[in-house]
Amino acid sequence: MNLPIRPHSSHSTNSMWKVPEFMPPNENFFLKVTGFDREGYRFQRLSSVSFTSLVPGPPVVTMPNETHGYYLQPASIQCSSRSLIPFTLRLVRNGTRIGPDRLFLETVDTTWQIPSVSAADEGFYDCVAISNSGTGITRTFLVVTEPPPTVETPQNVTAFPGDQVVLTCQVLGSVRFNITWMQDGTEIQDDNEHVTPLSNSSLAIWNVQSENAGRYECVAVNTQGSSRASVWVFVHGDLEMTLVPFAEVDPVDGTLEIKEVQETDAGEYTCVASNEAGTSSAMVMLDVGSAPRFSETPSDVSVTIGQNVTLPCSAVGDPAPQVTWQRIDGRHIFAKADSMSFMSQLKTGSLFIESVWLDDEARYVCEAQNQFGVIRAEVTLTIIGLVAPEVVESISVVNVLEGRSLTLPCVVLAGNPFPERYWLKDNQLLSLDRRLSIRSDGSFHIERAEQGDAGRYMCTIRNVVGSVNKTITVYVQVLPSIKSGHIVYITDEGMSVTLLCESSGSPKPTLIWSKGGKLLPRHDPRRSIDANGNLQIPSPSSGDSGVYTCTATNVAGFASREMQLFVHTKPKIYGVNPDNLDEPIKITATAGMEVTLPFPPKIHLSHQLLRVIAGQSVDLPCVAHGDPTPKIRWYKGDEALLQGVRDSLDGPDGSISIADVEISDAGMYRCEATNSAGRDVTEMILAVLEPPFFDEDVASLDAEQERFAREKVTLPCPANGTPPPSIRWLQNGIDLPANEPGISILEDGSLLIESASPYDSGDYLCIATNEAGSSKKMYRLKVRAPPEILGNDQISNITALVNQPLILECDASGNPTPTLSWYKNERQVAETSRVRFLNGGRLLRVPKARKGDSGVYSCNAVNEAGWASKQFNLLVQVPPVIFGSELTQEVTVLENSQLELRCGASGVPFPHIAWSKDGE
Repeated sequence: MNLPIRPHSSHSTNSMWKVPEFMPPNENFFLKVTGFDREGYRFQRLSSVSFTSLVPGPPVVTMPNETHGYYLQPASIQCSSRSLIPFTLRLVRNGTRIGPDRLFLETVDTTWQIPSVSAADEGFYDCVAISNSGTGITRTFLVVTEPPPTVETPQNVTAFPGDQVVLTCQVLGSVRFNITWMQDGTEIQDDNEHVTPLSNSSLAIWNVQSENAGRYECVAVNTQGSSRASVWVFVHGDLEMTLVPFAEVDPVDGTLEIKEVQETDAGEYTCVASNEAGTSSAMVMLDVGSAPRFSETPSDVSVTIGQNVTLPCSAVGDPAPQVTWQRIDGRHIFAKADSMSFMSQLKTGSLFIESVWLDDEARYVCEAQNQFGVIRAEVTLTIIGLVAPEVVESISVVNVLEGRSLTLPCVVLAGNPFPERYWLKDNQLLSLDRRLSIRSDGSFHIERAEQGDAGRYMCTIRNVVGSVNKTITVYVQVLPSIKSGHIVYITDEGMSVTLLCESSGSPKPTLIWSKGGKLLPRHDPRRSIDANGNLQIPSPSSGDSGVYTCTATNVAGFASREMQLFVHTKPKIYGVNPDNLDEPIKITATAGMEVTLPFPPKIHLSHQLLRVIAGQSVDLPCVAHGDPTPKIRWYKGDEALLQGVRDSLDGPDGSISIADVEISDAGMYRCEATNSAGRDVTEMILAVLEPPFFDEDVASLDAEQERFAREKVTLPCPANGTPPPSIRWLQNGIDLPANEPGISILEDGSLLIESASPYDSGDYLCIATNEAGSSKKMYRLKVRAPPEILGNDQISNITALVNQPLILECDASGNPTPTLSWYKNERQVAETSRVRFLNGGRLLRVPKARKGDSGVYSCNAVNEAGWASKQFNLLVQVPPVIFGSELTQEVTVLENSQLELRCGASGVPFPHIAWSKDGE
């Protein structure tokens, strides 16, 4: 295989070359390059390694089986897609896209955000990846639950020894929770005499002592998670002050000055003032903080368009600084309408940009601030990897025969980001339908080309860098046709006659004439062909009589039509040349009288077979010369035909016409010319053609046909016509092959489907054709299939854990779509706040399973074609519980006496009980 190459236009050096499209071999192959160097010497290079053609597969898409979201809080749906070529990623729920499609060049992990999750958002979400090699799809189920409890931070408490203190713990949340109190990381037990948890979630400290001072934590826990908050208890006591070298006390106003404050200086300080009248004290709480500083210094970043990028910016300080981002140009970062990218701020403070786009290129400012100061840093984001679109070169002019299919290629050679494509015809956007479509590779396909499809087509490829156009001119070639008209021309000798030949076709056909199978020259002094292709004979003679054929020809094919020309001539006597006679002919006549020499009739030969379509008119030619003028009689078979009230015609032209030809007019016709000198006879066959038609009982059949699955279906199409028509069937515009499994065409043309299935639903067109025309009969078949449930042939045993989500799936199909209903122990299940039906009833979901939910469930699918059912045996399992396990029991027994230790336990299924002594 030899391929021409040329330098790639987007590279200034000659290190990259463009190769036209080709089909690589299945086995390994080498590349050999030949050419001429700068000095004009021929060279040849062979690759040192072999190459293997790699066909990329469709994208591989993965998602977690379940995604969790909290009610009225943001949720993230993650999707990973692996692909070797560019692909489009979209998120779909119940057939509806969520947000705009996202374009990626290679493998990517991406996330869709739902700002505020509600119960309506719960359900399946499909992640669909589409490339030129195929489509990958997977799904996740978004589970919406109540969020974990939230504990509000209580205020710190200061007490004196002997006081009573109550620490409050206010918890926000709609799901039941448990409260635990901890002091300095140790759980407070209920049997503590001085510190007691109360029933309202508060903690009481009786007779406060110095050891009760410290940090207390309130921990709230439920099935969704946990939350905690801290409160400090300060207990007054005698303050012993020891001055350190870096601290000084002003003896006048009592101010304590600490120089070069350290984090270790944080704590509680008490100032005590006394004189003879008494003592007074005040407490000061010192928090030592620090100004923000960058732990990860921001730096400029360059990224290829379409990829993900993180702009680093992490800061530390006390209290922890708040990190914010903004653009130098003032444009919003997180609220960009119609943006191709998605921005979010990570917990570290860095800015994450998913699918970076051209409008993301800017200078960004990261700012970290707390009460002790603010710091800023600038980051420049540069977008690289932009490549202008290029298209594979191909032919610019295409010819297609009318009725044939055509595909116009538009293959992208280069472009980053991957360019979008659209087609124009004569500078107008194309309207697509079943016949006109754009394929996955961007090519434009025309099914069964028509004359109106001719024109100038332009494929425009565009991305953010620029655009390129590829123009293809399409010519639709139409087979020549010749307009019907006279097939018999009669004229007198010397009277001008024109044989008409009006033709059409694309491109315009060329006309040629022949007589008796011999081509007539275009430049003939006795005949001429005008601009329209008609044959003109200015002064015909008897030698011009005969059969003429007009042939119209173009690149698509040819058409021809025969015509008969009769030229009437004056009588002539042949053979009276004295040189040819032994003795002169003697004729006796009276002076002044005319002399007539009789001769028998002679009929000019014409077509022996005439074909005409029923309803049209036809001329049966019969021109006979003789002296005296012959009488002409016509017969059909053996029966004479009357011309009005006459039984014969006066010659020489005895041609007859039949108007509105009927089928009964077909047969053998005989023309007989007679005079006193003799007779002549010619015969011709008249064939009457009848376009295909359907009997009334078939034509009146309803086009809408409904059948049940596995039923035998017959679509009648017994067409009549002369000659008998041929039958052709199309399903949804595509020819049905004669050897299609399970489908056959009967002798009368009807279509038989042995066992119908929903896949056989669609539009069926029967076309009956013969040389007189065609007729069509349309059916629209709907195959109704009873419901089918995946796995309904076996009972599903399902187990679920108490207080955990429960989902039963009923994967039902049918035509029409079946109605689903659920039953538990033969009683219908109604949708409540605890039991929800999702995806049209295909899913039964219980957010928190209970022990009482156990039972026999069934899913019933019903449509007008039938019903199906699937059974589930559900067991809700309960973890084992030992009665009294929260207390340690001490049992005393006399030696050698009988002892019984009870272990009352419950659980579903009933737990197995085992005993151990001292851990063994």
